[in-house]
Amino acid sequence: MKKSLLAIAALAIALTASAATTMETSTRSYTPTNAKVNVNSLRSNSLFAKKAKKVRAKVSSASDLAGTYIETNIPMEGFYSAGTTTVTATGDSITFKNFAGISDNYSFDVKAKVDVANGTFTIPSGTKLYKSGSSYGDCPMYCISVDDQGKVSKTTDPIQGVINDDGSMVITSPWACFIVTGQYAGYYFGDLMFQSNFFNKPNARMTYNQTGKGAQNVMLYVEQTDSAVMLSNFADFGCVVGLAKNADSTVVIPKQNVLDQGEQYGTFFTIGYDAAGEDTIANINGTGAGHPAQINLTNTWTILSTTGYWINKCSDTKIFFADANGGVSTDTFFTYPHELTGVKDVTAQKVVAGKHYVNLQGQVSNEPFEGVNIVVTRYTDGSQSATKMLK
Repeated sequence: MKKSLLAIAALAIALTASAATTMETSTRSYTPTNAKVNVNSLRSNSLFAKKAKKVRAKVSSASDLAGTYIETNIPMEGFYSAGTTTVTATGDSITFKNFAGISDNYSFDVKAKVDVANGTFTIPSGTKLYKSGSSYGDCPMYCISVDDQGKVSKTTDPIQGVINDDGSMVITSPWACFIVTGQYAGYYFGDLMFQSNFFNKPNARMTYNQTGKGAQNVMLYVEQTDSAVMLSNFADFGCVVGLAKNADSTVVIPKQNVLDQGEQYGTFFTIGYDAAGEDTIANINGTGAGHPAQINLTNTWTILSTTGYWINKCSDTKIFFADANGGVSTDTFFTYPHELTGVKDVTAQKVVAGKHYVNLQGQVSNEPFEGVNIVVTRYTDGSQSATKMLK
């Protein structure tokens, strides 16, 4: 019999096999390590990468940055994560609450100084971040360096960030959360080690009905190309989910891993249910045909783990670009690959100009990734097509 899971805190709390509860938010279990990282896994190209290259904005004051953000975290290794972060401002400083997705009970507020003239902000190395209690003490964050062999070292350099011209913020320095006392002093937490962190104002909503909980309304940050969408803070589960778009305005969320929680809870992945609502199928399907700013998912879905934990079934799901009041936007729309027209077999006459591959984390490459790929083919007439492949 499958197990389910409810209200697990930021640290993994042991559950019995007979527990009949459901997971509301993502489980977070932080394990200390001093292992080297795989330098080949360091990401240099993603749907978010362009954000760090924009012209820096000159804000009039730190108070311009106050508000609610969706934080998308790009780790050294593993899955992207996301969550809601609140920023407040005092004088020339801003303070992040729930930084890096750590819940209130286990996180310190993180303070950064804003350089208004240059559109930058800095967090001092050694800033306390994670409250682990008696396990490892109070754990600070440090700017890090990674050598060619993957050895991680903390530095005294401040953690740097830039303010983009669209109002988003990006931490551009790699950093990690370290243990500084006890037998694990000098170790870091692999799940709290990031290449960069992106802070974007929510631009979308996700509404759905969840068994046992009723109607849900979650803020998202959506980043899209012509053929793919990245959904940050999917179902408020602390994860980033990839969605593929087709020329006929149908969409699919392929089965994909979104969160790794070790041996006890396993790896969590998205999965859809068949029409009878009983047997799981691989994909979550949908359509954007009804409204240009909205996608409707057409089958029931859940997030399931390899060890049998799940969140309650979700249905009647709508994902839409949102206006300032949380309603469906009237000026921001989903785009789709060019659709072929006419009665002739024009596909056979098309000349391929190039191809690229997008994985479920939004990385782009000229060569296919291991696992699920979205293959985007570009033609000389300017049109595109998208298909899915598994390597």
